[in-house]
Amino acid sequence: MSLQSIDPIAHLELEVIQKIIHDETWLEAERRGQPVDQADPIVISSVCDIVMRIGAQLRDSFSHSHPQFANRENGDDWMAA
Repeated sequence: MSLQSIDPIAHLELEVIQKIIHDETWLEAERRGQPVDQADPIVISSVCDIVMRIGAQLRDSFSHSHPQFANRENGDDWMAA
């Protein structure tokens, strides 16, 4: 069973999170003036801060743009579909 079949909105969120990881890795490398790994603690912390800040907004946005999920009140009822 794939993530997309379990929670289609999470699959869409994952694409955005991957972009955030890429951007934060690049930004930290620019700050340091040398390559940085995605697993760097500062990158991880930055990504977590951003995802925690925008998580609900991101889910709401995807729910509105994908009406087939709009009737769900929270992320726990994905099995009702």
